[in-house]
Amino acid sequence: MAALYSDAPLSLISTPHSQTGKTDDFTIDASHMALVHNAIINGYNSIYQQAPSVKPTDYPDFISYSLAWHDMVTSHHDSEEEVFFPSLDAATGIQGLMDGDKAEHAAFHDGMANFKTYLTTCAAAPGSFRATELLHLMDAFGSPLHQHLLHEPAKLASLAKYPINIRAISEETAKHTMDHTSTVNLLPMLLFNLDLEFENGKWKDFPPVPALMRWVMVNVIAWWRAGWWRFGSCGADGRRVKLLALREEYASG
Repeated sequence: MAALYSDAPLSLISTPHSQTGKTDDFTIDASHMALVHNAIINGYNSIYQQAPSVKPTDYPDFISYSLAWHDMVTSHHDSEEEVFFPSLDAATGIQGLMDGDKAEHAAFHDGMANFKTYLTTCAAAPGSFRATELLHLMDAFGSPLHQHLLHEPAKLASLAKYPINIRAISEETAKHTMDHTSTVNLLPMLLFNLDLEFENGKWKDFPPVPALMRWVMVNVIAWWRAGWWRFGSCGADGRRVKLLALREEYASG
Protein backbone atom coordinates (compact mmCIF):
# COMPACT_ATOMS: atom_id res chain seq x y z
CA MET A 1 0.00 0.00 0.00
CA ALA A 2 2.86 2.39 0.76
CA ALA A 3 3.86 2.42 -2.90
CA LEU A 4 0.50 3.97 -3.73
CA TYR A 5 1.51 7.12 -1.89
CA SER A 6 4.06 9.74 -2.83
CA ASP A 7 6.77 8.53 -0.47
CA ALA A 8 9.39 7.42 -3.00
CA PRO A 9 11.91 7.71 -4.51
CA LEU A 10 12.65 10.89 -2.52
CA SER A 11 12.02 10.89 1.22
CA LEU A 12 10.20 13.69 3.02
CA ILE A 13 12.11 15.95 5.39
CA SER A 14 11.22 16.84 8.95
CA THR A 15 10.83 20.46 10.02
CA PRO A 16 13.48 22.24 12.11
CA HIS A 17 10.80 22.84 14.76
CA SER A 18 10.14 19.12 15.11
CA GLN A 19 13.88 18.52 15.41
CA THR A 20 14.66 21.17 18.03
CA GLY A 21 11.36 22.25 19.57
CA LYS A 22 12.34 25.88 19.07
CA THR A 23 9.69 28.47 18.24
CA ASP A 24 11.74 31.52 17.24
CA ASP A 25 10.95 33.25 13.95
CA PHE A 26 13.87 31.62 12.16
CA THR A 27 12.89 28.09 13.19
CA ILE A 28 9.25 28.61 12.26
CA ASP A 29 10.15 30.24 8.94
CA ALA A 30 12.59 27.41 8.21
CA SER A 31 9.85 24.92 9.07
CA HIS A 32 7.51 26.60 6.62
CA MET A 33 10.23 26.30 4.01
CA ALA A 34 10.51 22.58 4.82
CA LEU A 35 6.77 22.21 4.22
CA VAL A 36 7.08 23.81 0.79
CA HIS A 37 10.04 21.57 0.09
CA ASN A 38 7.97 18.53 1.02
CA ALA A 39 5.29 19.65 -1.43
CA ILE A 40 8.03 19.74 -4.06
CA ILE A 41 9.12 16.23 -3.03
CA ASN A 42 5.54 14.96 -3.08
CA GLY A 43 5.15 16.41 -6.56
CA TYR A 44 8.36 14.81 -7.80
CA ASN A 45 7.38 11.45 -6.36
CA SER A 46 3.86 11.64 -7.75
CA ILE A 47 5.25 12.19 -11.25
CA TYR A 48 7.93 9.54 -10.92
CA GLN A 49 5.63 6.83 -9.57
CA GLN A 50 2.72 7.43 -11.92
CA ALA A 51 4.54 8.02 -15.22
CA PRO A 52 4.78 4.33 -16.21
CA SER A 53 1.06 3.74 -15.54
CA VAL A 54 -0.57 6.79 -17.11
CA LYS A 55 -2.91 5.94 -19.98
CA PRO A 56 -2.18 7.53 -23.37
CA THR A 57 -5.52 9.35 -23.23
CA ASP A 58 -4.29 11.09 -20.07
CA TYR A 59 -0.86 12.04 -21.40
CA PRO A 60 -1.86 15.68 -22.06
CA ASP A 61 -3.08 16.22 -18.49
CA PHE A 62 -0.13 14.37 -16.96
CA ILE A 63 2.37 16.29 -19.06
CA SER A 64 0.74 19.58 -18.03
CA TYR A 65 0.77 18.50 -14.37
CA SER A 66 4.48 17.72 -14.64
CA LEU A 67 5.22 21.06 -16.28
CA ALA A 68 3.26 22.84 -13.53
CA TRP A 69 5.49 21.09 -11.00
CA HIS A 70 8.56 22.33 -12.86
CA ASP A 71 7.18 25.87 -12.81
CA MET A 72 6.54 25.69 -9.06
CA VAL A 73 10.10 24.56 -8.35
CA THR A 74 11.80 27.05 -10.64
CA SER A 75 9.67 29.99 -9.44
CA HIS A 76 10.51 29.09 -5.84
CA HIS A 77 14.23 29.02 -6.53
CA ASP A 78 14.23 32.04 -8.85
CA SER A 79 12.61 34.10 -6.09
CA GLU A 80 15.26 32.93 -3.66
CA GLU A 81 18.07 34.01 -5.95
CA GLU A 82 16.44 37.28 -6.99
CA VAL A 83 15.02 38.38 -3.61
CA PHE A 84 15.67 36.09 -0.64
CA PHE A 85 19.42 35.58 -0.90
CA PRO A 86 20.29 39.22 -1.77
CA SER A 87 18.05 40.43 1.07
CA LEU A 88 19.84 38.16 3.52
CA ASP A 89 23.19 39.47 2.30
CA ALA A 90 22.03 43.05 2.79
CA ALA A 91 20.44 42.46 6.19
CA THR A 92 23.42 40.59 7.67
CA GLY A 93 26.11 42.61 5.89
CA ILE A 94 27.66 39.34 4.72
CA GLN A 95 28.05 39.04 0.97
CA GLY A 96 27.69 35.54 -0.38
CA LEU A 97 26.00 34.22 2.76
CA MET A 98 23.85 31.86 0.71
CA ASP A 99 26.38 31.06 -2.03
CA GLY A 100 26.33 27.41 -0.98
CA ASP A 101 22.60 27.26 -1.64
CA LYS A 102 23.06 28.95 -5.01
CA ALA A 103 25.63 26.30 -5.89
CA GLU A 104 23.11 23.62 -4.92
CA HIS A 105 20.58 25.23 -7.25
CA ALA A 106 23.12 25.11 -10.06
CA ALA A 107 23.70 21.39 -9.46
CA PHE A 108 20.21 20.47 -10.66
CA HIS A 109 19.50 23.43 -12.96
CA ASP A 110 20.47 21.73 -16.22
CA GLY A 111 18.64 18.53 -15.32
CA MET A 112 15.47 20.48 -14.60
CA ALA A 113 15.85 22.34 -17.89
CA ASN A 114 16.14 19.05 -19.77
CA PHE A 115 13.03 17.81 -17.98
CA LYS A 116 11.08 20.86 -19.13
CA THR A 117 12.38 20.67 -22.69
CA TYR A 118 11.33 17.04 -23.02
CA LEU A 119 7.86 17.64 -21.59
CA THR A 120 7.32 20.74 -23.72
CA THR A 121 8.12 18.66 -26.79
CA CYS A 122 5.70 15.98 -25.61
CA ALA A 123 3.00 18.57 -24.97
CA ALA A 124 3.04 19.36 -28.70
CA ALA A 125 2.85 15.65 -29.57
CA PRO A 126 1.49 13.73 -26.54
CA GLY A 127 1.82 10.38 -28.30
CA SER A 128 5.58 10.77 -28.20
CA PHE A 129 5.64 10.62 -24.39
CA ARG A 130 7.71 7.78 -22.97
CA ALA A 131 7.84 7.16 -19.22
CA THR A 132 11.28 5.56 -19.45
CA GLU A 133 12.72 8.76 -20.92
CA LEU A 134 11.05 10.94 -18.30
CA LEU A 135 12.31 8.79 -15.42
CA HIS A 136 15.81 8.84 -16.89
CA LEU A 137 15.73 12.63 -16.88
CA MET A 138 14.35 12.75 -13.34
CA ASP A 139 17.03 10.36 -12.07
CA ALA A 140 19.64 12.78 -13.36
CA PHE A 141 18.60 15.63 -11.06
CA GLY A 142 16.65 13.90 -8.27
CA SER A 143 19.55 13.44 -5.87
CA PRO A 144 21.01 16.97 -6.01
CA LEU A 145 17.50 18.42 -5.80
CA HIS A 146 16.74 16.34 -2.72
CA GLN A 147 20.01 17.26 -1.03
CA HIS A 148 19.23 20.94 -1.49
CA LEU A 149 15.67 20.61 -0.21
CA LEU A 150 17.06 18.84 2.86
CA HIS A 151 19.89 21.30 3.57
CA GLU A 152 18.25 24.69 3.08
CA PRO A 153 15.74 24.73 5.98
CA ALA A 154 18.50 23.88 8.46
CA LYS A 155 20.66 26.65 7.00
CA LEU A 156 17.82 29.14 7.39
CA ALA A 157 17.22 28.12 11.01
CA SER A 158 20.92 28.63 11.74
CA LEU A 159 20.65 32.31 10.79
CA ALA A 160 18.92 33.05 14.12
CA LYS A 161 22.26 34.41 15.35
CA TYR A 162 21.78 37.47 13.13
CA PRO A 163 19.51 40.36 14.28
CA ILE A 164 17.41 40.51 11.12
CA ASN A 165 13.68 40.49 10.36
CA ILE A 166 13.37 37.11 8.69
CA ARG A 167 9.59 37.31 8.51
CA ALA A 168 9.69 40.48 6.42
CA ILE A 169 12.28 39.02 4.06
CA SER A 170 10.29 35.82 3.62
CA GLU A 171 7.06 37.73 3.00
CA GLU A 172 8.78 39.86 0.36
CA THR A 173 10.09 36.71 -1.30
CA ALA A 174 6.66 35.04 -1.27
CA LYS A 175 5.11 38.15 -2.84
CA HIS A 176 7.73 38.08 -5.59
CA THR A 177 6.88 34.45 -6.31
CA MET A 178 3.16 35.18 -6.53
CA ASP A 179 3.75 38.22 -8.75
CA HIS A 180 5.89 36.27 -11.21
CA THR A 181 4.07 32.93 -11.39
CA SER A 182 0.73 31.78 -12.77
CA THR A 183 -1.61 31.65 -9.78
CA VAL A 184 -3.87 29.10 -11.45
CA ASN A 185 -0.89 26.74 -11.72
CA LEU A 186 1.19 27.52 -8.64
CA LEU A 187 -1.46 27.42 -5.93
CA PRO A 188 -3.18 24.15 -6.97
CA MET A 189 0.20 22.49 -7.56
CA LEU A 190 1.24 23.44 -4.04
CA LEU A 191 -2.03 22.60 -2.30
CA PHE A 192 -2.56 19.25 -4.02
CA ASN A 193 0.87 18.18 -2.76
CA LEU A 194 0.80 19.80 0.68
CA ASP A 195 0.05 17.16 3.31
CA LEU A 196 -1.89 18.87 6.11
CA GLU A 197 -1.56 15.78 8.32
CA PHE A 198 2.26 15.91 8.23
CA GLU A 199 3.86 15.79 11.70
CA ASN A 200 0.52 14.96 13.29
CA GLY A 201 -1.27 17.88 11.69
CA LYS A 202 0.88 20.48 13.43
CA TRP A 203 1.00 22.56 10.24
CA LYS A 204 -2.61 22.20 9.12
CA ASP A 205 -3.01 25.99 8.96
CA PHE A 206 -0.11 26.46 6.54
CA PRO A 207 -0.10 28.48 4.39
CA PRO A 208 -1.74 31.08 6.66
CA VAL A 209 -4.74 31.97 4.51
CA PRO A 210 -8.41 32.25 5.54
CA ALA A 211 -10.41 29.04 5.26
CA LEU A 212 -12.66 30.54 2.59
CA MET A 213 -9.67 31.55 0.47
CA ARG A 214 -8.19 28.07 0.75
CA TRP A 215 -11.54 26.60 -0.30
CA VAL A 216 -11.61 28.89 -3.34
CA MET A 217 -8.05 27.92 -4.25
CA VAL A 218 -8.83 24.20 -4.17
CA ASN A 219 -12.41 24.12 -5.41
CA VAL A 220 -12.67 27.08 -7.77
CA ILE A 221 -9.23 28.00 -9.10
CA ALA A 222 -8.25 24.33 -9.39
CA TRP A 223 -11.52 23.40 -11.11
CA TRP A 224 -10.35 25.05 -14.32
CA ARG A 225 -7.61 22.45 -14.80
CA ALA A 226 -8.96 19.66 -12.64
CA GLY A 227 -7.61 17.06 -15.04
CA TRP A 228 -4.09 18.06 -14.11
CA TRP A 229 -4.53 17.99 -10.35
CA ARG A 230 -5.98 14.46 -10.40
CA PHE A 231 -2.36 13.33 -10.34
CA GLY A 232 -1.56 15.16 -7.08
CA SER A 233 -0.51 13.34 -3.94
CA CYS A 234 -3.18 14.99 -1.74
CA GLY A 235 -6.91 15.54 -2.07
CA ALA A 236 -8.86 18.76 -1.73
CA ASP A 237 -8.91 18.20 2.04
CA GLY A 238 -5.11 18.17 2.25
CA ARG A 239 -4.90 14.46 3.08
CA ARG A 240 -2.70 12.07 1.16
CA VAL A 241 -4.49 9.95 -1.40
CA LYS A 242 -3.69 6.86 -3.41
CA LEU A 243 -1.99 8.09 -6.54
CA LEU A 244 -4.50 8.05 -9.38
CA ALA A 245 -2.52 6.07 -11.95
CA LEU A 246 -1.73 3.38 -9.36
CA ARG A 247 -5.31 2.73 -8.35
CA GLU A 248 -6.83 -0.57 -9.41
CA GLU A 249 -9.92 1.15 -10.79
CA TYR A 250 -7.74 3.39 -12.97
CA ALA A 251 -5.93 0.46 -14.52
CA SER A 252 -9.15 -1.45 -15.17
CA GLY A 253 -11.30 1.51 -16.19
